[in-house]
Amino acid sequence: MKAAAVKALERIRAWWSWPAARSFRAEVLLPYAVQRALLVVAVTVTASVHSRWLPRFDRAVPNNPILDNWLRWDALHYLHVASEGYSLMPEARHNGFFPLFPYVVSVVADVLPLPWAAVLVSNLFALGALELLRRLALEYGDADFARRVVWVAILFPTSFYLTAGYSESTFLFTGIGAVWAWKTGRWRVAAVFAALTVLARPVGAPALTAPFVIGLLLSRERWKPTLALLGGAAVGMAALFTIYQVQTGDPLAFFHATGVQNLRVFWDDNPTPLSWSLLQDEGVSLNLVRRLLNWGAVAFAFAVVISLARRREWELALLCAVVMGIPIGFHYSFVDLTSMSRYVLGAFPLFLVLGRWVPHDRSSSRYVDLGSQMLQLGLASTFAEGQWLE
Repeated sequence: MKAAAVKALERIRAWWSWPAARSFRAEVLLPYAVQRALLVVAVTVTASVHSRWLPRFDRAVPNNPILDNWLRWDALHYLHVASEGYSLMPEARHNGFFPLFPYVVSVVADVLPLPWAAVLVSNLFALGALELLRRLALEYGDADFARRVVWVAILFPTSFYLTAGYSESTFLFTGIGAVWAWKTGRWRVAAVFAALTVLARPVGAPALTAPFVIGLLLSRERWKPTLALLGGAAVGMAALFTIYQVQTGDPLAFFHATGVQNLRVFWDDNPTPLSWSLLQDEGVSLNLVRRLLNWGAVAFAFAVVISLARRREWELALLCAVVMGIPIGFHYSFVDLTSMSRYVLGAFPLFLVLGRWVPHDRSSSRYVDLGSQMLQLGLASTFAEGQWLE
């Protein structure tokens, strides 16, 4: 056992000296670690000042004022799945949360306390996602472009979810990995990543199938990696249905969960869409800010789709459209869009587009970076205070 551990450490040390590892440390690990450390400190201070809001909500670790800030809202459902599994009652709300992230957390929780495991797994997946994003960006530009893409992803206003106990980082890691493998012709790797992406979030299967089939019909290129994505997605779907069948007795327990049923999409014969007059009744409030953020996310994603389509990057454009379009369909009306500012993270080709749009010279980009950082801090603090209404 000791000899195996020493050998493993030697391999890690050898990898750490490779050029690829040096690039990872300089362009991903160091920027992410420094920026997130400062963000955690700022959020902790801000949340402590407004701690009067916190008792209104369930808290995962109320005795830890630092860790607790990153385990809000949906994080509690992921923690439940990680510790208890899915419920035998198919309508249970936490059955609507896909298994990859909580299952990995449950494995790590054999060594660490569950809340620490959730945040650690989320951040490790975030680092992996950023490294794969850097490699994907190198397929579309030079090293400077790749560095810029990673930096705008770290500073993106809602990318604080990559640090929280959410599945966003897991989805980005698997999804970006699948697209990178598809782009570079690594069809076996593409199949594995595609299967994992299906297990990460509900949009995984449609995002890694239809866009690439349509792209294949348009360009007739990369047919082998595209078939690998389809095969991997099929395996992922089979695994997903099996997990739900074994744990709940209902292979479609996700669709029957309370949270999904309450949306009443497709099967609601008498929907009650919200009226635009609601905006006048609410006035200027936190809820209006939430709506503006969600509308802005949709508008931004639409602009990204147009930009990618104009460059004939059809697969990426359609992927963004699917990732954003499906959640939009799960709403009564455009007035009451929820969580779109978070879901837009899943449309990860937007970081490639931002890498092209944002100025590269320091004098101009400094203001963009500062504005993004301040907005991210404000949103993360609101999330930590328990006021963030998705």
